[in-house]
Amino acid sequence: MRQSSADSLLLLAYLFVEHKKFDKALTLLLGLNEIFPDDERILRPLGYTLLMEKRHQEAQGIFSQLLRLYSTRKNEDYACVLRLQAEAFWGMGKKKEASAALEHSIEILHSAAAPVQI
Repeated sequence: MRQSSADSLLLLAYLFVEHKKFDKALTLLLGLNEIFPDDERILRPLGYTLLMEKRHQEAQGIFSQLLRLYSTRKNEDYACVLRLQAEAFWGMGKKKEASAALEHSIEILHSAAAPVQI
């Protein structure tokens, strides 16, 4: 698949998510994920869409994959995925893991917002 075709399908998936047509978005995102399994631009909306569809365990797996991809840059993106992962854990009934993920997300955001000392 050409990159421009993938970009067009990804844009369409984003539009479906924006209009809460999660089943249609999932069809596109799952197909794109088969072709581009480590593409962050696909994994983020895929995890979110799975979460909105209450497919918490699958969403948590996607979020774990994203965290591995982001492991060298623990920034706001990493913190955002941790927050979403906390929601997935909560939906699975794993409250301790949800709390730990949320706390870690807050720590990262707090350290990112801290002023630089000279």
